[in-house]
Amino acid sequence: MIETLFDFGKSLKNLLSNEKIACSFISAESKNPDRKTEYKIYQSIVENEKFSPRVLISTSVLDNGINIKDSSVKNIVIDLFDRTEFIQMLGRIRILNNEKVNLYIKNFSFRDIEKLLIDDIIAIILRLKLDLVDFKESNEDMYF
Repeated sequence: MIETLFDFGKSLKNLLSNEKIACSFISAESKNPDRKTEYKIYQSIVENEKFSPRVLISTSVLDNGINIKDSSVKNIVIDLFDRTEFIQMLGRIRILNNEKVNLYIKNFSFRDIEKLLIDDIIAIILRLKLDLVDFKESNEDMYF
């Protein structure tokens, strides 16, 4: 069974909570005021750029325009392979006063990397073909 990132985040929160580690999981659902605890944490991040739990697990709900400026943040774990999403997630943390922060990145298998490269290559080929078709359609007499 393939687990979604959302399910993984919730599972990780439960695992850490069972070990008595103060943690929270926020997602798009955390924007809903009815989800009192999650909403309070989400709002704290948006308004104060800080969070109170020892561990924060988040989906991409912490997207553009939301920053964390908190000198107590010492570790960041990013479990993403997409370059754009990776940069977005890393960019949420604003380092203050030349502080040191540990960055942990998932050790992806060769198969994961190979699949991503193949997907990227296919996307580039498709894009180039579409660009070429568009170019030909707008400049037909150039080829005759």
